[in-house]
Amino acid sequence: LNFSGFFLIVNLFFCFMNSRIEILVPKAEYNNLKIKIASGDIDVKDIIFKDINISSKSGDIKINKALKADLNLVSGDISFNELDEAKLVTVSGNIEGNNINKVIARTISGDIRISDIKKSCELSTTSGDILISNLNITNNSILKTISGDIIVDKSNDVYFDTETMSGDINVDQNNRFSKIEVKASTTSGDINISK
Repeated sequence: LNFSGFFLIVNLFFCFMNSRIEILVPKAEYNNLKIKIASGDIDVKDIIFKDINISSKSGDIKINKALKADLNLVSGDISFNELDEAKLVTVSGNIEGNNINKVIARTISGDIRISDIKKSCELSTTSGDILISNLNITNNSILKTISGDIIVDKSNDVYFDTETMSGDINVDQNNRFSKIEVKASTTSGDINISK
């Protein structure tokens, strides 16, 4: 068996004690991983899972690669490297990732930063910015923030239906005739879309 190293690190905090659990497994692709804890950081790396389900009240979640992920936090940041499909929720914290096909991401107080979205997205934050490096989608999508900016550095040929109550809107080459629509709205903030 080829052991890949520590793929799962859970830091648990009990009152004034800091405990650490490390689990070593053979390098392979696994079907699922389910973790439910009250408080602690979770770091899953070097292993591919078909389905990851993690729930924590306090702590950060980092995952490397999965086909499907359902991550739910009350207080903490979520970060990922490569996902096919995901639902990412944190009440107080940021959501940050690199490559994803289909994503639903929500945070109350925090930013959403994703480098590459390939199929569709539904991103919402109450107090924070939405920042996307490359939006190359094939289906209708939603970008919504109450108090924050929406910035897309690069996008494929889609129509952006934009709305802001207090802020500026700048959309490069908006194609009203595109079959794909992105609803981008903010109450207090700017919207900047580059092609």
